[in-house]
Amino acid sequence: MGSDVALNNAVLNCLGGDITIGSGAFCGHNVLLLAGKHDYGALGVDRQSAIAGDGHDITIGEGAWLASNVTVLGPCTIGEHAVIAAGAVVTSDIPAFAVAAGIPARVIKQIPR
Repeated sequence: MGSDVALNNAVLNCLGGDITIGSGAFCGHNVLLLAGKHDYGALGVDRQSAIAGDGHDITIGEGAWLASNVTVLGPCTIGEHAVIAAGAVVTSDIPAFAVAAGIPARVIKQIPR
């Protein structure tokens, strides 16, 4: 985790991968960073402990802003200074200086540099 990161009440689930957060990145309330996944092929109570292996890493770039109620499902990278709109669900990479919104999150504009 970089310096000056603000997580508020974010949930970080690292059971299936690593979560890396760049300096100055910040989260609104109720953000979920989910690098862990359960094996949906397991049945019954076995599903609760059937954690998929590594490789679901999440990387959040420097200065990125994840607004309230964003969910990020690894593996994915959110580029530096990107903005993820409130309520979005990130399921794939978002480039640097992009604004993304929706379910699933899609780039809707670029931030001028």
